[in-house]
Amino acid sequence: MVKPASQSGDASIKQALAAVRTIIEDSSEVERGPSTRPSASTLTAPAFSPATTSSYAVSLQPLHLPSPSFQAQANHTLQVDPPIASVDFTTATPEIVLARLMEGNARFACGNSRHPHSDISRIKAISTHQKPMAAILGCADSRAPAEFVLDQGFGDLFVCRMAGNFATPEQVASLEYAVLALHVKLIMVMGHTRCGAVQAALSGKGYPGYIDTLVDQLDLAVERAQHLSRERRNLQASASFRLSHSLSQSHISLHHSEVYFGEGVASAPIHDHHQGSDMCSACMDNPGEAALLLEDVVRENVRHQVERVKRSTVIKEALRRGDVAVVGTVYCLDTGCLDIVQGI
Repeated sequence: MVKPASQSGDASIKQALAAVRTIIEDSSEVERGPSTRPSASTLTAPAFSPATTSSYAVSLQPLHLPSPSFQAQANHTLQVDPPIASVDFTTATPEIVLARLMEGNARFACGNSRHPHSDISRIKAISTHQKPMAAILGCADSRAPAEFVLDQGFGDLFVCRMAGNFATPEQVASLEYAVLALHVKLIMVMGHTRCGAVQAALSGKGYPGYIDTLVDQLDLAVERAQHLSRERRNLQASASFRLSHSLSQSHISLHHSEVYFGEGVASAPIHDHHQGSDMCSACMDNPGEAALLLEDVVRENVRHQVERVKRSTVIKEALRRGDVAVVGTVYCLDTGCLDIVQGI
């Protein structure tokens, strides 16, 4: 990616880029020997003008290149991001791998993705073997592809995906293979905001086919999130009561009127969640509370799946040796940012 070092105009930047390309091409030809390519002074650019309603005539106009002094200045004022170096992560620590992935997400979220290891040369280089640095257990949602979110390429990640990012026996078996055979240093469970599987679980509805088998796996996460929601509302009600009680001890003058708070101010009603996985009436009546509950379930589900991954005897032994770490993250569909909810 080319970044201007000063606040020059778009036209000047385009001229500088054209100059740099020309210099590079000319220097390459000097190394290869003479060619039939026309010199920079004789280059022409096509200018299109409508000739008839069905065809266009093409005329050649001179292409004016920047002066040599401008080209020299451009070489000093333009900075080019260096490519991401290929690193052998077989001897890296889980912390280093996690830092690498979070750096990739930072580039992605800022719009500076470098798309490393995404060309045919990389494909050929890893055609007979693979050494991914991390294994990802992610959701099948089309808006949350791990390679893009983490700005990685071919052979960098060993990715397992299913709706709800559940650590089923089949998914855990794949992660065990990644640890035993591929020697990944990190396992990341990656959920995302507004997860459809979570929304289905909170709706309390029944679904045909095998969809209910996915929804049922969220029961524990829903229960934990509902507990957090009750605690949050209890704290809010308690804080409201303390504030009201404090204000009741004095008269508050607001411009031309006075507001009096009497004794025995009641706290806000606390709505309890119904048993089961459907939303409570408080959440149904309050869209803000419903949205908070949804994100609470997403996070609690990630934490629960991290726990399930760690129950594997294979992964547990690798954790004991310090060969691998398991983390939980939530990807935000709105910002592109990755939030760590269960660290190393």
